[in-house]
Amino acid sequence: MRENRKGELYSLVYGNPCALHLDLIEMKPFFHVLPSTSSFSIATVGCNFQCGCCQSWQISQASPEDVYSCEVPPEMVVAKAREMGVRSVAYAYVEPAVFNEYALDTAHLVKKAGLLNVIHSNGFINRVSLEELCKVLDAANIDLKGFTDKFYQEFSGGYLCPMLETLKTLRSEKVHLEITNLIIPTKNDEMPVVREMCRWIRKELGADTSIHFSRFYPLYKLTDLPPTPVSTLEKARSATLAEGLKYVYIANVRGHESENTFRPEWIDFDRGIRMGNLESHERITQILKYNLERRFNTAFVIDRWGRGVYWQWIYWLPKANRQAKPISNGVNFGCAKLFISVDREQRIFRSGLQVERGHTGETSPYPGTLLQEDWDWHRLIRASGRGSPLDEELRRLLMNEGFIAEVGDWVHNLVLDRKNFSSAAQLKTASRKIPAEHWGGFQLYYPMPEGEVHSCSGYELVKAILAVFCEVTSVMNLCMQVPLAAAEKLPPIGT
Repeated sequence: MRENRKGELYSLVYGNPCALHLDLIEMKPFFHVLPSTSSFSIATVGCNFQCGCCQSWQISQASPEDVYSCEVPPEMVVAKAREMGVRSVAYAYVEPAVFNEYALDTAHLVKKAGLLNVIHSNGFINRVSLEELCKVLDAANIDLKGFTDKFYQEFSGGYLCPMLETLKTLRSEKVHLEITNLIIPTKNDEMPVVREMCRWIRKELGADTSIHFSRFYPLYKLTDLPPTPVSTLEKARSATLAEGLKYVYIANVRGHESENTFRPEWIDFDRGIRMGNLESHERITQILKYNLERRFNTAFVIDRWGRGVYWQWIYWLPKANRQAKPISNGVNFGCAKLFISVDREQRIFRSGLQVERGHTGETSPYPGTLLQEDWDWHRLIRASGRGSPLDEELRRLLMNEGFIAEVGDWVHNLVLDRKNFSSAAQLKTASRKIPAEHWGGFQLYYPMPEGEVHSCSGYELVKAILAVFCEVTSVMNLCMQVPLAAAEKLPPIGT
């Protein structure tokens, strides 16, 4: 994508991207970089490979005059990224080396703006240019297309050795590295070669290098081959794990259990919600916290009940609402909060809203648990009238959406669902029956059975939890001093 003009090379694509998209960073794919966040992706036309099954062949194998492009200088890329509230800018879809000058100038400005620079590359890039890019590069996903020169020559017109050198350079320059290997039936699906590749990765790059085995689908020039059998991908994953790599994923298989960082099996219906012995990007606390803060544009506080590897109950509360309390701004008990928990007896996973009453006697067994006049509990009870906005929302959620409400001391609770709900006044009546010396409160939650939890992918489960949180926001706002912004006016979950 360059032209020789009197002995000097000029870029034909500088500042002229043909693709500008907002993507989940997991689509790059990056599973260990800002999980569940969005990345502003840019690309120009052109590539230095001629892969027969390129997903972006309409732009990668095109010339600048064949594809519509727009004028977006580096400064505008940064402005757009800020406008959309993303955390990273990705140079992807085609080989970023073909628009290296544009990517490099943009990356410097992106870095100054406090955002991350990430690339998805085939790895065929001059070492000097790569080292210059590494100064501003935070993460790279490299397509290691195969592990023989024969395959590279037949498939893309390249060679294996330069790709391996690129991988080693990225590791030595301390750029976060993930690898994608597209497995094509009859072309590069031999397990001995996969094992050899993974042994090299472990030796040269480290056992903590993530690898994504991606499923091939027939397109472009390779329409005569079938999609990769899922069993082949699973064999490759098993072989890779056996070689000692820690983070091995299966890509392009919707809903597969190995296509996410958070895993449904970490919701354990005998022990609780797994939090220990996990990387920070794998923890449900951080994934949900980021999405809530992105969605509602306010800080959230995390707290929990439980210690060690498994926690029993986790919640997120808006920090601004706690800070607004004149008496109780130093504790979390008085605040309405979003929560998740495991009900071991009923074998259900709960996600929703909790408002605590605390103790109402003269003394309390724990500091900060005595009900104060600025607690959100009082607003909840005042709102619990027949025909009130709270009554309307509870009626919608319990009668139409399958939610359950409970009020009591967690031992003798009034449980409300579509079968016995009559009005929000039931909450007020039940609250009077909670003994003063007992801890009391209210929950509004969606019950997800154990089988449904474990049939989801981690990504699907996270989206389901966030959808529940958005459903209960209207009730939560009726209880708080500082309401959350209306969810429907904010970007969709995960964007």
